[in-house]
Amino acid sequence: HGRARNLGVQSSKHDWVVFIDAGIVPNVDWIECLMRCALSNPLVPASFGLCLFEPDDIVSTAVASVSYGLQVKHLALPASIFHKSIFDSIGYFREDLRAAEDHEWFARFKISYGELPICEKAVVHYREIPNSYRVVFSKWRRAAYFSCLAKTKKLQAFFYSLLPVILVAFSFINLYLILSLIIIYFLIRGIILPLRKNGLHLRPISLKLLFNIFISVVVIDSAKSLGFVSGLIKIYLINKVDSMKKI
Repeated sequence: HGRARNLGVQSSKHDWVVFIDAGIVPNVDWIECLMRCALSNPLVPASFGLCLFEPDDIVSTAVASVSYGLQVKHLALPASIFHKSIFDSIGYFREDLRAAEDHEWFARFKISYGELPICEKAVVHYREIPNSYRVVFSKWRRAAYFSCLAKTKKLQAFFYSLLPVILVAFSFINLYLILSLIIIYFLIRGIILPLRKNGLHLRPISLKLLFNIFISVVVIDSAKSLGFVSGLIKIYLINKVDSMKKI
């Protein structure tokens, strides 16, 4: 992804570059809104649009309610516009990352320009949320792995890497305690947080939707744990090889 984005920027013959991804449907005036916002702030020649994640079946609805949120707008690179001087200033996307390269680039953007300038009126819609748990697991594992390598989402990396260790440790101490913790975790992660994040957009809640929300929690959190642990192991091995080269 990072290499493809860089090739697009470098091949562009214009001063302004707009990003969009497959599966995204923009509002008809999104570029106009982005351009207007970008030109209104000459000190930061960029404008970030917002993305709405719109599921189309019960599985993707469950996945979206647990992760993105229903009718919740998120800042997204494939909804944004930048002057090419931005890339001269902070550099291009990391080409060794197949995911999370945008978040790593955002972090460098903040260091140079401060908070990301958001254009509230520039909205796009993402309608290809996975409706297969196999695809969900693969996507979230890959995202967690490369987020770890990109050194973004450090708090999540710590939590999800520690989670399986805690579960295994408590299972040896007291079986009832571990069962209680699992029930509490699912109540918070599978009911309280989705209701708080999605509000009325999640209602009415059917037993089928609730069942798929619980499955989504298991699949997504298991994928994140595996991805972050794999990423930490990879970082450890890279650091070890680098230290041996210095000897």
